[in-house]
Amino acid sequence: MTRYFFSLILMGLVCPGCSPDLVGKCFDNSECVEGYLCNEKKQCVEIEQRQIQITVDGLPGAVFGTPYQAALTAEGGLSPYKWQVQTDMKWLHVVAGSAQLSGTPDMTSLKSDVTIVVTDSTINGGTRVTKTLPMEVRCETGVCCDQLGLLRTPDWKCAAREEYQCSTEYCGAAAQDRSVEQYCSGKSIECDGDVVKSSWNTIENCHALEEACETDKETYARCKDCTSTLEECRFTGVCGKPYNKLEPSVSGVGFGSDVAIGGDVAFVGAPYGNEGKGLIHVYKWVQQNDTWRINNSISKENTNGFGRSFHYDGDSLIVKSDGSVFVVSGAGFETVQELIPKDIQSGDEFGESIYIIGEYAVVGAPSHNATG
Repeated sequence: MTRYFFSLILMGLVCPGCSPDLVGKCFDNSECVEGYLCNEKKQCVEIEQRQIQITVDGLPGAVFGTPYQAALTAEGGLSPYKWQVQTDMKWLHVVAGSAQLSGTPDMTSLKSDVTIVVTDSTINGGTRVTKTLPMEVRCETGVCCDQLGLLRTPDWKCAAREEYQCSTEYCGAAAQDRSVEQYCSGKSIECDGDVVKSSWNTIENCHALEEACETDKETYARCKDCTSTLEECRFTGVCGKPYNKLEPSVSGVGFGSDVAIGGDVAFVGAPYGNEGKGLIHVYKWVQQNDTWRINNSISKENTNGFGRSFHYDGDSLIVKSDGSVFVVSGAGFETVQELIPKDIQSGDEFGESIYIIGEYAVVGAPSHNATG
């Protein structure tokens, strides 16, 4: 009898770790000796601890919009383990084939219980245990997050602006404005809650009908030529400043034939002024009076039509007159230098186009040598 039993072991017919009277494979944990469990392959496998248990004591908090990860751990039972998670927070899941919680928090819950489920590899579906832990999701970066890391309530005003409207293409005295306030929804870090609009109020016209207002052909309006934001253009002048109209002292001088502006300096050409010689008026912005004031003028003797066209690069002017081109420089624009090419001839249309930048001046002569 003894020889027959040992021969069974040598042939692999007796299950190691199984009860002494068991031959072949195990079909239940009770068929394994103490310290062993029957796995899915129907083999008794030695374990350190018979009862499986989850060893995670708490979950770290999460932050809205920030990728979240947390490791899951267990001991006992028979590894490998299979993990699941049960929660109202739909963004949270277990990475397939791992012991890792993952996801990016959204607005489905501020605080919720998370039930962790682990199943070991014992036979007949394994042993399954659960553990429920709280998790808090904090709100830190959005406009609707408060100082305590919670979402603001729906009565919190998160944005306010002014809207403008015209009844026709030109605003005139029919221009209107109203305030618009928006609130948090209590469900999002963004400003996406209720929008409250006040009634339309009639406001002043821009300054003149020809400079009234431009619209986007739908609802909004802004002062014509206003380069600032819509809110800063309130129909009392260009971009909220008093309207300044630059006018010549006499008419018929071609005032405004060309204009240029750079910083607090503006230039206006008058090619028929100065007894036909032409000149350029120089205006200076006076901050304390919030207006443009004439500062001086630029002219050149022995020429006609000076200031017919020009270009300003922030430091110097290049100026066209009838048949001549000049560069004007200096702190007070007092230096006037004529550009004289060596081989230019009458009829070459020298100065047809002009441009200056830094040390370089470009002058076109489209009829020179018949090809320009």
